[in-house]
Amino acid sequence: LLVVVAIIGILASVVLASLNTARGKAADAAVKANMASIRSQAEIYYDTATGATPPGGGGKYRPSGNSGASDCSVGMWTDPIIVRARAQAKANAMPLPTNSSFATSEQCTVDISLQKFAHSFSALKGTGKPYCVDNSGFAGEGLAGNEGVCVISI
Repeated sequence: LLVVVAIIGILASVVLASLNTARGKAADAAVKANMASIRSQAEIYYDTATGATPPGGGGKYRPSGNSGASDCSVGMWTDPIIVRARAQAKANAMPLPTNSSFATSEQCTVDISLQKFAHSFSALKGTGKPYCVDNSGFAGEGLAGNEGVCVISI
């Protein structure tokens, strides 16, 4: 009987370890899906921003005079669909440790020409590595740089 209880205990610990790994991978998949939604919606914003020139196409990810690193509060970052996707991604990303050198776990950047953007989270739950998307189509390990592109981390 003791042997049976011991075997059940070992099997239960293996199952719990696998379950935690699966939770991390599921959270990472949710972040990646929401980041893909942000990239798609950003292109729609770029093409249809109000008051845009040429008509029907904004050609900018942020209003003029708001270039460089972003606090995620102007231009495309205020689009309701992007706001929702950012909130869902943030809920599934790893929280920022208290001793981190980052001001926030989320980085939003637009380059000086207002033609490029990058968006990243400093760490995913499953891998613990940063994840970034930008308008060039890049999606992978990296952080949003001030030039509106993802900087691949080493």
